[in-house]
Order: sequence, then structure tokens, then C-alpha cells
Amino acid sequence: MKLLEYLKKHDLTHRDFAEKVNVARTQITRIINKKRNPSAHLMKTIEEVTNGEVTMQDLFNPEAPTRFKGGKRKRHENTNE
Repeated sequence: MKLLEYLKKHDLTHRDFAEKVNVARTQITRIINKKRNPSAHLMKTIEEVTNGEVTMQDLFNPEAPTRFKGGKRKRHENTNE
């Protein structure tokens, strides 16, 4: 089930649900609008709070930006040698 469907079914606002999972309302809104993927920890929390009605698979959007960009980080040379 999509998170928005869950909120409507249980008559919850974005703010109400954000408080239940201990994040900012804007984070819930971005997840619902597919602007951001939640962290693995938040996906697990949402799945638990919704008693499995919203699963981790329901929350992940491969099109949405993630917190991690992948690839290798550039190393800065130590100039203090």
C-alpha cells in the first residue's frame, strides 16, 4: 500500500504520521511526492508503525534521489606532510 493511501485510510495528516515515526513533516511529504527515498532505518520504522500495511518495497522509488550518490569519493591529499 502506498503511504498516502495509508494516511487517508487512517485519517492521518502528514504531520500526525511524521510525529509517529519521529521525523519532520517535510520528510514525509517528500517521500509521498516521490522527491526523496527514506533511509533504510526509516523504511523499517514506517513498516513497523503501519503494521506492515506499508512495506519497504512500497516506499522505495528508484527514480527518487537518495542520500548517497554512489561512486568513489575523491581523497584530499594531506598537505601537512
